[in-house]
Amino acid sequence: MSETFNSTAEARSSPAGGASLRQSLQIWREEAGAIMVPFALFATILVAVSGGVVDVAVAINERTRLQNALDAATLAVAVRARREEIDVDEYGNLMLSQAWSSRMGLTDAHTDFTKDEEGKILAEAHIEVPTTFLPLIGIDELPAYAESVAQRARSTAEIALVVDNTWSMSGTKIVALRDAASRLVEIVFEGSDGVSEDEKPKIAVVPFSQYVNVGLANRSASWLSVADDSSKVGDEVCNWHQPTRCVRTERRTTTTFIDGVPQTRTSDVCVETTPNGPKQWRCNRPTTNSRWSGCVGSRNNPFDTRSDIVPGRLIPGLMNVTSCPRAITPLTSDKDAVLREIGLLNVTIANSETYTQPGVLWGWYSLTKEAPLEEAVAKGTQGIRKVMVFMTDGTNTRSPNYPAHTRDARTSATNRRTANTLTVDTCSNAKADGIDIFSVAFEVSDVDTIDMIKNCASDPSKFLTADNSEDLLRAFEQIADQISQLHLSQ
Repeated sequence: MSETFNSTAEARSSPAGGASLRQSLQIWREEAGAIMVPFALFATILVAVSGGVVDVAVAINERTRLQNALDAATLAVAVRARREEIDVDEYGNLMLSQAWSSRMGLTDAHTDFTKDEEGKILAEAHIEVPTTFLPLIGIDELPAYAESVAQRARSTAEIALVVDNTWSMSGTKIVALRDAASRLVEIVFEGSDGVSEDEKPKIAVVPFSQYVNVGLANRSASWLSVADDSSKVGDEVCNWHQPTRCVRTERRTTTTFIDGVPQTRTSDVCVETTPNGPKQWRCNRPTTNSRWSGCVGSRNNPFDTRSDIVPGRLIPGLMNVTSCPRAITPLTSDKDAVLREIGLLNVTIANSETYTQPGVLWGWYSLTKEAPLEEAVAKGTQGIRKVMVFMTDGTNTRSPNYPAHTRDARTSATNRRTANTLTVDTCSNAKADGIDIFSVAFEVSDVDTIDMIKNCASDPSKFLTADNSEDLLRAFEQIADQISQLHLSQ
């Protein structure tokens, strides 16, 4: 051990030992330098990778913001494209520019908006997000891509269009109603081509005036009580008749009311006559005709506000009623048939006065599986929504005297309150039976009438007002949107 220690000590103190130490240090420096090159490269990669996590997070965040903006833009395009012809790509880019706010300050996005044959709006967008750390390894940008598809949800709904067909709807009003109702039908039926009949929406058209017309084909229905048509010739009646001629007339102006609408007429009225020949003996046999035109009256209250038909409480058919509107069109999935019937809605003096309650009642009937109208599916059927759209333009001018509706509600506040109350009661019973009611007041100014229409709606958001034809079209479009909402399918 002593020898070894001495030898080592000698080596350290010798010149040869000093040279050996310098050589060792040089070797260490060379080896350390060789190690530092890959270490520096590794450190660069480590920084790039660590910072790259930040860059990727930023890109993901920008992609999320882009997706949200693209979804909003796609829905906006779909809404407008439903109402009018537009350049979907141009409008889509405009909507995206308004919706997209980049935290990176990016403004340029490569986008494409198209509309396919089914009416879907297809959109895609991508951007290049600049990086902060990844350029260390040659990656200056990260791509962010988004896509969106907007389409209308196919509506499996049963819808009753309960529409005012009275004299006050004359002129531009009935034209506006036909346009608005047709638009609703078009929207609701979007996307239903090629699907099964069970998946298609169904629509009933229920025009009402003073009465509702259930159609002559239902004459023998078990729920209806109506007499046979008849014609009776009475006994001969004879009397003397004095022919006369007018010798003096006066120009007079008279005003009458039809469905609350003033009708002013100016004409010459004979105010003085003179005999015009000898008296004549005349005989005739009066003939009394009794005809059913399809109109029905009301069962006694409270059965006039209920949907159930029970023995002894049949619906009364009314004879010799001239104020029948067009007959009801029961629920059907035939879109063309519904549009055709809407196009035939018309107004004449014959279907003149307003009594809203029967319209609501028969709209409810059309959405029930039980008699009198049985085209609907059973209440509670999964996936089927039952909707009534109730539209009227004015005050009730008639009230029931059971079974007819001939009481004057225009000049009698009591009769008007009765008509309004029965209408709201019927709406309440229908809502309790699962019917979702939208109500529309078209150019209505009477406060009590507005309250009646509003109280019929299922909730305040489903009560709409329209002050002109354009408003009515928008109201029906809004209802159609709620029945069949746009949604993002991806």
